Amino acid sequence: MLVPLEQWSCDMCGDLITAPEDGCIVWCTRDGRRLSTKFLIMHSGRQCWYDRSCLPVDGRFAFAMPLSEARTKDGLAILLKRLDSLVARRQPEESHSLVEVILRVTVPYYEEARFFWDLAAAEGVHDGTRFDEATLVQIIRWKDDAVTAGIKALTEGGLSPPASAAARQQGC
Repeated sequence: MLVPLEQWSCDMCGDLITAPEDGCIVWCTRDGRRLSTKFLIMHSGRQCWYDRSCLPVDGRFAFAMPLSEARTKDGLAILLKRLDSLVARRQPEESHSLVEVILRVTVPYYEEARFFWDLAAAEGVHDGTRFDEATLVQIIRWKDDAVTAGIKALTEGGLSPPASAAARQQGC
């Protein structure tokens, strides 16, 4: 299980960000109009930093906020103000990505549970309306139990690997 509010999955490379000091929230603005692109969490100081289209070319400027800052009340205020700007400018896709980043940075267990949210709701693990810690932990435990059961079934011979093409041709 990920350590809540201490570890995240990098949106660029998919590897684990193991500490707030190792990651940042990144977005771009254009033409000084404060129009923002998608908000992402990624490693800081690595090659997976935002795509090259966000370099200061054509009036675009990249911004980054360290995850350690985003977790503070001042960081949250900055992100919420940015969200307010996106909503006012009717940028729904960007608004959604920012809300997702805020949840990932501020809500314990959300980072790990988010990958299984829809599947767990479809399986009746939760009703799809609550983001409280107990619900998120329940989703993670459900996922872990499903993985454990799948591994157990494989190792106990409950599922066998497909026969090789040669064995199928020989009728084995």
